[in-house]
Amino acid sequence: MADKGTNQQRRPTEAAVSKTDQQREEGLDPAQAGLHDAVVDTRGASPGAVAPRPRGGHQEEGRETSSESGTAEFFQRLTDFAESHTEDEGDLDLEGGEEDQLGLEGPVASTSGQERRVVKPNRGSGGTRSAAKELGGEAEPDEPEARPAVAPQTSGTKASARVRPKKRAATIELEELLDLGVAEGLIEAYQRSCVFDVLVQLTWDDFDELQGALDLCESQIQQIVVLAALAAHRSVAWLADFAAELAEKGDEVILKRCSYLHGGSKPGEDCSIDAIRHWYDPMTQFDISVASEPVDESADVWALPKWLRGVPRPALDMAALAFDQCLRSEFHPEQERAEGANDLLTRALHVHGLAHPALERWLLSLCARTHSRSGLVSARNALLEARNQVAAAD
Repeated sequence: MADKGTNQQRRPTEAAVSKTDQQREEGLDPAQAGLHDAVVDTRGASPGAVAPRPRGGHQEEGRETSSESGTAEFFQRLTDFAESHTEDEGDLDLEGGEEDQLGLEGPVASTSGQERRVVKPNRGSGGTRSAAKELGGEAEPDEPEARPAVAPQTSGTKASARVRPKKRAATIELEELLDLGVAEGLIEAYQRSCVFDVLVQLTWDDFDELQGALDLCESQIQQIVVLAALAAHRSVAWLADFAAELAEKGDEVILKRCSYLHGGSKPGEDCSIDAIRHWYDPMTQFDISVASEPVDESADVWALPKWLRGVPRPALDMAALAFDQCLRSEFHPEQERAEGANDLLTRALHVHGLAHPALERWLLSLCARTHSRSGLVSARNALLEARNQVAAAD
């Protein structure tokens, strides 16, 4: 008995072939016609049957016909294009034709009074700057041009550099100046420490003014006296005029008035507030101080605390000086008449409270009780009594 699967895999019949030729003549694509015939011929085939391939003769014949027609069309277009340029310009200028075509797409720029076409290369298609230049346009930079640097605005004065508080001592060579001040008898060890503490508490502007005052001095002796006035609670607003006056007096006069090694005097065991003023505040030795008249107001006597032990005498001296300066309005040139403890006083006392915890507590108590000028006098006199007791004990 014959195998059905073998009969179904036989080649297409002549009727199927004639049908394929008829479809090709009606305009169907040979590939599509062959695909259609393959589908029709495999109907009913068993699984695993291979579809017959379309005849190669007809496919190759269609390719050759398409290639010949495309070549003829290309040569015909090229001949027409050459004849048209021969009639218009007399020669074949393919580069000029490309320029005209590209110039219609891009913007028109004017350079030196003449218009020329600017061709912007297409980055997506791989255009380069050299290709754009050859076509008569301006090359677009590969990267955006950097913006021109803006020149800094200059004013009439040079901006001062900000110096950190911890570096201020090195900026003005403070260590060297204070060593010379101690050697010349202009300051003591406690005053030396006060200069360091006050220097780091200055604002940016105050430190700039201090540097300006030091620049006005003509010697290190004069700079030391300016720093001593700073430690004696004087505002930097005083120091420029003070430095100018010191430059006029000279070092010899300064040493005779301010140094205990050259004629000056230090406060003894039992001294008045004026002796403390002349030693610790060098501005009182010159006219720039413009100090007010001594305060003779009556005041109550305040008792001294019993727990006040071990406080350094210079700290008590300068605390008493601060209360007296508040009475005379000597902290700042524009200070108003004080009617009690104020911010300027507490700021000046803060440095001396760091010398001993007992002194810090007492100074806070004195400021809290001081609500009038008579209270300022009572606090000053109490500090003077305490320093005399400490000096006598030493």
